[in-house]
Amino acid sequence: MPGRIDKFNDVVGVCAGPYHLLFARQNKQVYSVGLGTNGRLGQGNTNTLEVPEEIDQLNQVGVKKLAAGCRHSLALTESGDVYAWGYGGRAGGVFNYLPFFKCDSPVGLGETGDVLTPKVVESLK
Repeated sequence: MPGRIDKFNDVVGVCAGPYHLLFARQNKQVYSVGLGTNGRLGQGNTNTLEVPEEIDQLNQVGVKKLAAGCRHSLALTESGDVYAWGYGGRAGGVFNYLPFFKCDSPVGLGETGDVLTPKVVESLK
């Protein structure tokens, strides 16, 4: 049942995919909660979370925007870096569906499987 999480009263950004939620706090910490399949939560594993946990790799990078897809997640930083994590699948990941990225690897990171923690997409620099 949905409910209020009192400890998070300084949320400045929220996005929701079909199976997970990402949110950012004023102190630049980013949290995830929900179904962990494919590493979409960025926690370094595929565990499902019922209580939000901080995504350590995004600490203090200055996340400006978040996006939560069906099986992947993205973060845009104030410096313009894009971080991606999640589904790597047989089709080569989410970025292969977008021709302007011209990536031949899962989530555009040169990985060969699911990406369990946020990583900078170098091809977008």
